[in-house]
Amino acid sequence: MKRCILISFAVLILAPVVHAQNNTPIAVTGFNHDLVANGTGWASGSTTTSFDHSYNNNVFYVEGFGSGQYGLPADGSIVSDANPENSYQLAGYDGPNSLLIIGTNSGSLHLRRPGRFTDISFLASSAQGVSQLSVILHYTDGTHDEVLTGVSLPDWFHDGPNIAIQGLGRVRRNNNVFDDRYPNPKIFEFLIPDVDPEKVLERITFDKITDGGSRAGIFAISGNRLPPPVPFSGSVIPLVLLLMLCWILSSFSRRTFPVVRA
Repeated sequence: MKRCILISFAVLILAPVVHAQNNTPIAVTGFNHDLVANGTGWASGSTTTSFDHSYNNNVFYVEGFGSGQYGLPADGSIVSDANPENSYQLAGYDGPNSLLIIGTNSGSLHLRRPGRFTDISFLASSAQGVSQLSVILHYTDGTHDEVLTGVSLPDWFHDGPNIAIQGLGRVRRNNNVFDDRYPNPKIFEFLIPDVDPEKVLERITFDKITDGGSRAGIFAISGNRLPPPVPFSGSVIPLVLLLMLCWILSSFSRRTFPVVRA
């Protein structure tokens, strides 16, 4: 009986801290441009601007668009090649699906459901050269942490560490000319360290700290979310039920049964 009681308390105490060890998609708002061609017709009809505006007016495209050989997954789901335990969900292709930052400007993505996290990661690429970014986490208590400073965001046609997905192809917005040169273009994964698990994260800001004509694109956020704290009052009923079960099992084990002789 004593052992059963100890197990009951251990289950109730440890249950709130058991959580997945991988990063899963985080729904956010704040995307400002559609950089993925989809549907039918010209790519310009389903996108709002180009990613490499100064060069060939190119954008990404989704699988099955026009005569493209590759493309982004039709369902928008990406499992990182660099970290297969991390998964991402792109925003819908029929609306803004990218946070595009031009010049030395910044943009923020707001979590639809603020929460506590042990890890955060994001998918991004640069066009027209490498971009330099700083990343700031904002919490609901008004505090913030600059967790990445001057990180290099590789060009989508360059090699770099932490490639999340590659061989996507691109298309010109004005004439639907496809450029399918595998393994380009690429989207990269970035891990954010030093997330405070005791604070509730509500917003992530990306500061583009250099210009040089490059354009930075943020495409998805993922994280390892902690469960909300369980108030003690919410554990009273489960504790009572567990103790009752322990008592029943203990009583049953102590019962003696008459010996039936032939």
